Amino acid sequence: MDLSKRDRKEVTTMTKNGIIALLVAFGLILVAFAGGVKLGRTQGADEIMSHVYPRCGVVCEVNRADDVVTVVDGVGMEWQFTECEDWQEGDWVAMIMDDNGTPDSIYDDIIMDAVYGGTSEG
Repeated sequence: MDLSKRDRKEVTTMTKNGIIALLVAFGLILVAFAGGVKLGRTQGADEIMSHVYPRCGVVCEVNRADDVVTVVDGVGMEWQFTECEDWQEGDWVAMIMDDNGTPDSIYDDIIMDAVYGGTSEG
């Protein structure tokens, strides 16, 4: 296939534009990464981790229609998270919680992650 001079120029321009777009995207990723590293150094790992704590509970309800799992912890508080997947009533749940910067109040805490911890049934 023989390209005209104009067609070759358009292909070259598109290739240059594509390379420039990739370089810009890569640069933005680097800037975002560097900003995240700076944030971590500024706040410090101890400060960030001071808002995180573990909590465990037992699944008391799995609502597959709404994709919600309800967990009750050792003091009777109920917690909910989404993504029912293989959860069943009676499963133990280990949760990583964030106190949302209010260590004296549990009512605004959020579940950062929930992990299967076994089952209380047979």
